[in-house]
Amino acid sequence: MTVKRLIILNFILLLFSVSSFGQKKLLSENNVWEELYWYNGYSGFSCVDQHTLWIGDVVQKNGFSYYEILDNISGESEITGFIREENNKYYFLLKDLTEEYLLYDFNLQEGETVSVISTVVDEREFLESLFEDRKQDLKDGKCVHTVTKVEQIADLQGNLRKHITLDDNVVWIEGIGSTRGLLHSYDSYMFGSYLSSFTENEAVVYQRNFCPRKTSLMKTNLESYISPNPVKDILTLTLPTDNNEIKIFDLQGKLLLQQNVGFSAEINVSLLPAGTYVLVVNGESYKFVKE
Repeated sequence: MTVKRLIILNFILLLFSVSSFGQKKLLSENNVWEELYWYNGYSGFSCVDQHTLWIGDVVQKNGFSYYEILDNISGESEITGFIREENNKYYFLLKDLTEEYLLYDFNLQEGETVSVISTVVDEREFLESLFEDRKQDLKDGKCVHTVTKVEQIADLQGNLRKHITLDDNVVWIEGIGSTRGLLHSYDSYMFGSYLSSFTENEAVVYQRNFCPRKTSLMKTNLESYISPNPVKDILTLTLPTDNNEIKIFDLQGKLLLQQNVGFSAEINVSLLPAGTYVLVVNGESYKFVKE
């Protein structure tokens, strides 16, 4: 290979790497975020208000197209706000407000600064007063953060994702959001919201255990980890924890299978008669149909 051809090849590879760096999209209808609030209770560290976020419909607001962000923190699905993307930047619009705020900028490089409001969404009873305080902090220039590190790190599925660290504290992950939660792009406090797992196209790509005595599987979202349904031969499980007990029962309550699995498992159900069965994962029940 001539020197000229080698230079051209290296230039093409460089362009490919630059164009593919930081291009994983945050807004996809198959993305699911599981978050929890961590606080210091009387008996030590406690985890409360574990909840799930996911993408809803596209709506028009202020001349822009936003995705609804749905939340089950209250026990029922409700819209908690709206997010839109523009040139790899993401903007958040709180429900019932008209002023949007920068949530993420995945174009940032090491040494650059960014201003983002601290914790745009909190536990609901504190939302209105805290948000007003944090809007004022942003206007007063108290929300400026420095990018201290930019790197590529593989997720649980082996895909490289851009990681941006702010102030050696909070990490933004392309296509996922912040390690403090989707709508918590920055929070300097030890206690508060944390991302416990993120599922993309039914595959868990990020998982972190904060509460070992609680499963990160949500009863209302267990179906996101199991496919296909109906199933003919192999039932595939992609779970956010590495230690899971699974059981399969028929509708009469007879135990047909029991075993422990890790992050993923393939369960052969080809010998089961056609019908409806109950899969129990870490105590949470889910019905599936065998064809």
